[in-house]
Amino acid sequence: MNYGSKMADQQEKARLEAVESYQIEGTPSEEAFDELAWLAAQICQTPIALISIIGENRQWFKAHVGLDMQEAPREGSFCAAAISEPDVFVVQDAAADARFANLPIVNCEQGIRFYAGAPFRDAAGYAIGVLCVMDRRPRKLSAGKLQALRFLSRQVMGMLEHRRNLNRLAAQENFYHSLVESLAENIFRKDANERFTFANQRFCKMLGRQLEEIVGKTDFDFFPPEQAARYQQDDQEVMRTGRPLDKTELHITPDGRKLYVHVIKQPLTDAEGRVTGIQGIFWDETERIQTEEALAYERDLLNTLLENATEMVYFKDTQSRFLRCSKSMAKLFGYQKAEELVGKTDFDIHPQELATKFYGDEQWLFQTGRPILNELQQLVLPGGRKLFVIANKVPIFDANGKLRGLVGISADVSQLMEAQDARDRAREEYRRIFEEAIEGFFQTTPDGHYLQANPALARMYGYNSPKELIENLKDIAHQLYVEPGRRDEFIRLMREKGVVTNFESEIRRRDGSTIWISENARAVHDEQGNLLFFEGHVQDITDRKRAEAEKERAQQAIIEAAKLRSSILNNISHDLRGPINGIEPLARMFLEKAQTQEQREQAKTILESTQTLLQIVTDLLDYSRIEAGKLVIENVIYDLRDTIESIVTMMAEGAHRKNLELNAWFSPETPATVEGDVARLRQILCNLLGNAIKFTEKGEVCVRVSPVEQDDKTTVVRFEVSDTGIGIAPEALPLIFRPFVQADSSTTRRYGGTGLGLSICKQLVELMHGKIGVDSVLGKGTTFWFTLPLKPATSATIQDKSLQYTPALEGKRVMLVDDNATTRQILSEFLASHNMVVSQAESAAAALELLRTHTGRHFDFLILDNVMPEISGLDLARIIARDRLAEGARVIIAKHSGQEIGPEAQTEANVHGSLFKPIKQNKLLECLVGLSTGPGPEQASAYPSGKTDMALDRNLRILVVEDMTLNQKVAQLLLKDLGFEPDLAASGVEALAKLEKAPYDILLLDCHMPEMDGFQTAKEISRRLKDPTAGPPLKSAPYIIALTANATPGAREKCLSAGMHDYLTKPLSKADLREALRAAVTNRRANYSINAAADSSKPLDQEIIERFRSLRKPGQPDPLAELVELFLQEVPKQLQSLHNALDKKDAATIKKTAHILCGNSRNMGAFHLGKLCAELEQSAASGKLDNARDMVGKIMAEFERVKTALEQEIKK
Repeated sequence: MNYGSKMADQQEKARLEAVESYQIEGTPSEEAFDELAWLAAQICQTPIALISIIGENRQWFKAHVGLDMQEAPREGSFCAAAISEPDVFVVQDAAADARFANLPIVNCEQGIRFYAGAPFRDAAGYAIGVLCVMDRRPRKLSAGKLQALRFLSRQVMGMLEHRRNLNRLAAQENFYHSLVESLAENIFRKDANERFTFANQRFCKMLGRQLEEIVGKTDFDFFPPEQAARYQQDDQEVMRTGRPLDKTELHITPDGRKLYVHVIKQPLTDAEGRVTGIQGIFWDETERIQTEEALAYERDLLNTLLENATEMVYFKDTQSRFLRCSKSMAKLFGYQKAEELVGKTDFDIHPQELATKFYGDEQWLFQTGRPILNELQQLVLPGGRKLFVIANKVPIFDANGKLRGLVGISADVSQLMEAQDARDRAREEYRRIFEEAIEGFFQTTPDGHYLQANPALARMYGYNSPKELIENLKDIAHQLYVEPGRRDEFIRLMREKGVVTNFESEIRRRDGSTIWISENARAVHDEQGNLLFFEGHVQDITDRKRAEAEKERAQQAIIEAAKLRSSILNNISHDLRGPINGIEPLARMFLEKAQTQEQREQAKTILESTQTLLQIVTDLLDYSRIEAGKLVIENVIYDLRDTIESIVTMMAEGAHRKNLELNAWFSPETPATVEGDVARLRQILCNLLGNAIKFTEKGEVCVRVSPVEQDDKTTVVRFEVSDTGIGIAPEALPLIFRPFVQADSSTTRRYGGTGLGLSICKQLVELMHGKIGVDSVLGKGTTFWFTLPLKPATSATIQDKSLQYTPALEGKRVMLVDDNATTRQILSEFLASHNMVVSQAESAAAALELLRTHTGRHFDFLILDNVMPEISGLDLARIIARDRLAEGARVIIAKHSGQEIGPEAQTEANVHGSLFKPIKQNKLLECLVGLSTGPGPEQASAYPSGKTDMALDRNLRILVVEDMTLNQKVAQLLLKDLGFEPDLAASGVEALAKLEKAPYDILLLDCHMPEMDGFQTAKEISRRLKDPTAGPPLKSAPYIIALTANATPGAREKCLSAGMHDYLTKPLSKADLREALRAAVTNRRANYSINAAADSSKPLDQEIIERFRSLRKPGQPDPLAELVELFLQEVPKQLQSLHNALDKKDAATIKKTAHILCGNSRNMGAFHLGKLCAELEQSAASGKLDNARDMVGKIMAEFERVKTALEQEIKK
């Protein structure tokens, strides 16, 4: 039976097209299909299984198990029948089935008896083929096996669909690849992680990489980081929003070329619509953009030209109509905008005749193609103004050579035409001036001949006419100039500079007389630079020279008179200062030793009169120097704080004598070390402080210092001197700085003075480029202020010594007792800045109340003002000691100058130290540290003062070298009062003779002496000490203190440069002398410390240890034990800090820690340990840490020696 005939032709055609769409026939075997056939045979337990594709005339086996055939005819086959069935087609026994019994495959030996086939169909229902099983014996299949056969046939269909999809996808991929490779654009794809998954060859070529080198990489592997980050930011935006990106951007290629590219990026999605990456395409737009930019640039240039050109610029078409024109041209012809001229012709803006000419010229240009160049034209502007222009018109052709119009430029030359007219007129005027001038004009050759001369020159030289002059003067150098070589000098200047200006010479006239002339001339060269001639003019300056000579003689006379006056003033100053300097110290001593009120009043009168006379002499001398212009402002490096404090200390005696409080306050921002004229600063402040003390009867005087302006080079510092004195009337303020002026006449009568002091201050301040002023309230007080620009010292060797003591005082509790609020404020701020805790009391009663109501509060230090109403500081200390109100606290008395507290009184009141007011801040810190850790070699001056403060040095040998008997006597008395027995010498020669015979520790050396002055003496001492063979050997190297009445700037520096160590001005005061001697003692101890440090065999200096032992008091803790305990606690911490800093190579911390260790070691008398620390500090300061670890090892070893020695000392 022909089963194929049952299918309609149309359906069969469609089925066959469906079969063809899978492109399965004739393809090689595939494992997946073979496995399905094998599985069908296994499930159905048949020896044969086939996957049969039913074509038009054949059945082709994609998979076959148990039957070695690839294909068979379709007609009459089992499978041909099976595809027509809706379900599994089963033939249980083919031999018994008339439809198949006669088939050769059934009738043969081992023929097929059983067949079961499940057709597999596409989505449209067309049977593509059959999955069948066969057996050589009749049989039946269970329902389960039939169901499995149906399932497996569907699997076959699914695999066919998958295979067809893969084929279609491959075809699409091939098409896509062919397409993208044929395009001129760069194409790439990336996944969601920004990795490249595809790139066409153009993209690969652009990167210079193969595809396999690109796939899997990101933009950061090929492009600069910023560019790659920008690309990925765009990718993320596309994937996040799902919207494509389309833009033009700058792209840098791997070889560094800059391109402009147009980029389009679109998201890629999977079957579920999820974004899986992006696809990008870009192409080079550089040429287009550069072309557009070039066109835009040219357009901008043209617009800028037309907008800003001062010339008339215009474009016309071939009909001479304006196309564009410059703004300046439009305004010339009365138009507000250039666009208003577009389309108009010359007939619209020029007169008919002129417009016709221009039109004819332009038509000729269009016909010939030749330009019109440099044509001078006269235009008539609206209003009738005429304008001269130089016109240029050039034809414009397009790229094909076709004439398109013209461009014209007309430049205004009206000013040039006017200048030409002016030159013509000037030439004529010059000729007239040349002929009629009273000055002589000339032209001469380089070899000395006149080419031209005007009548004035001829008359000046004594000739009747220029012709006569030219004919007679043939050798200017020898005939004209009186001084030989003067013409040669003229020629030299001409060659070097090309001009001479005010060249003054004496010349001979024709009659032999001489006159003075001044020449101004220039050299004239040709275009090749060859010298042609000199030309210039001459002025007769004979009268002026005579006047100058007279003036010079008069000035010389004035100078000689000024020198004489200065010499007289200096001599008078010296002659007056000598007796005065002797009287004042004696008056002070009489005042101190006066037994009765009458004696005190008499001594006070002598002292005040002497000081007034000395100030008058000083003021007159300074004013004379300023007036003569001889005052020189010097520039030296100095410690600003120390300078101010020393000035205030110097003035303290006068303030304390009137029971006034005197203070100095410094802003924390005040520079420590500056460059400037320290002597003049001292002079100004002394004058202002002297006035403040003089005009204040009660209250206080205070100096305040603070910076007000600052830049990279200078700091402007403001100085204020305020008082609570009588004040100044408002009407007197404008006159206060004038010379010889005081607020009123009664002031002079009551207080004295010359009225020069403030005038001198003002002039000194202004010489130093500063300002000065005054604020005052009558009856309440006055504040004088001035500002000075000071340069912060960058290479100063001066150091702030207070800083090294700060760690030892951190957290210490201080009670400050003073009835003056300003004093309390200044000291409290200063101590708090060093991390100390400060409590204040304004009276002794308040202090006692504070101590009694806060019994649990421990104070480390009590600073007590000794001059307070009702109860003095010393009495307060006695009460505190008696009532045991501050056990363990160190008590310091702040006393006025001249006050002495004996050792018995100090012991009775349990006072540990005393300081003079106003208290110097560094001295205060030295005292506090000294009382905390024990006095060091540099801290002696911070300890109790008076005759006992030099007990260790009472055997000092002091030599006073002074030529005046009175001054010898004064120095001797002052020194005796301080506990010394000095020797005397009347000259430098005598002083040297004494030094050759006996050792002296200190020399008080007068600077101005006959025979050999102090400077020569100091230099000779220095010379002999350096070279023992230079003269008889000296028995000692004394500490030299200069004595001079010359308080002028530079005197101190002159003394120090001569080899002296310190400087005192006359008249001598006991306080100044005491301070100078203290400095000398300190210096000797420091030198001793240095020498002791060289002796490394001894870990401790026994003198220092004994000094600590001498501080022991009955019933009190042992100060030596306390100091040793503190030292042994702190040093290991500092050594550990050194190790930590070494590990970090922190040179700054090493330097700081070594500095602290050095100071602490020397304070304890461990000088060799201190020396090792100083060497480490110096090494760290220079940044050299190579040997630092070895140096720290030596320091630790030496510390162990010191530790052992200290422990032994405690046991003694």
